[in-house]
Amino acid sequence: MLFGDSDGKGTFSKTGFNDWKNANHCVDEHENSAYQKHSLTKLRCCVKGNVNVHLIEELEREIQYWREVLKRVVAAVKYLTVQGLALRGMNEHLGRFDSGNFLGLLQFLAEFDPFMAEHLTKYGDKGLGSTSYLSKTTYEEFISLMAEQIKSTIMKEVRDTKYFGIVLDSTPDILHVDQLTFVVRYVDKDGVPIERFICFVPNVGHKAEQIVSTVLELFNKFDLDISNCRGQAYDNATNKSGVYFGVQARIKELNPLAEYVPCAVHSLNLVGFLLQNRVRKQFHFLVCCR
Repeated sequence: MLFGDSDGKGTFSKTGFNDWKNANHCVDEHENSAYQKHSLTKLRCCVKGNVNVHLIEELEREIQYWREVLKRVVAAVKYLTVQGLALRGMNEHLGRFDSGNFLGLLQFLAEFDPFMAEHLTKYGDKGLGSTSYLSKTTYEEFISLMAEQIKSTIMKEVRDTKYFGIVLDSTPDILHVDQLTFVVRYVDKDGVPIERFICFVPNVGHKAEQIVSTVLELFNKFDLDISNCRGQAYDNATNKSGVYFGVQARIKELNPLAEYVPCAVHSLNLVGFLLQNRVRKQFHFLVCCR
C-alpha cells in the first residue's frame, strides 16, 4: 500500500486479495482495521498538510490582521501628534461625542475603510483584558517610540553640524511639579538657524549646581560634546546668570567658548520693574500701553 506500514497485516496490504466470495466481509474488516485508518490519516496529511501547517497558516493570518490594524492606528497617532492635537477624550467608548480625537478619527476612517469598520465592530468597547490596539496604552506607547526616534534624528543633525547652543527654562506644570525645559539651537547645512525642543526634566531643583549636573547628564545621554557648545541662554535669575557661581559661569568653566546670552524678554521685564520704582509717570504710561 502507498501509505501503509511495513508491518501491515492482511491480504489488502501484503499478498493481494482474491476471495471475492467473501469480499463484503473482508472489505468491512479492512476498512475498520487500525493500519487502514493510519494509512488514511497519512493520506489526508499529505494532501491537506499536517496540523502544524494549519496552525502556522492561522498564525500568519492573525499576524497579518494585526499588522493592518497597527498601520491604521499608527497613521492616526502620527497625524494627530503632528497637528498638535490631543488624542484622549473624556471617555474611551466608541460612538460617544466626547471619546476624543483618536477614537473619533478611527471612526471617521471606518466610514471609508471596510477593514477598520469590521475591526471596530468586532473589538471596539470590549473592555480591559482584550486586545484591540484602540486604548490609550497603545497610542501612548507609540507616541513615546515616535518621540525617541525624533530626538535621535535631531541629535544626529546637531552632531553633524557640530556646533550648537542650549536654552534652559523651567516652569511648574498643572500638578505644580517644576519642569526644566531643554532646547538646542543650531544652524543646518543650508545655513538656516534651527531651534528644537528636546525634553522636559522634572524636579531638577533651582540651585546652580543641580541645573548644571542635569545639563551634563543630558549631554551624556544625547552624546553631545560640551566643547562644541557655543551658546547658552537663560533668564536673568541669579542662579543662572551669576558671574561667579551661576549656571552660565559653571558651564564656562568647562567650556569658555559657550557665550551666555540673557533672555531679552526677561531683561525688558526687569527694566520695567525698576522703572516703576523710580519714574512713576513713565510707569503709568507703560501700563496704559499694555
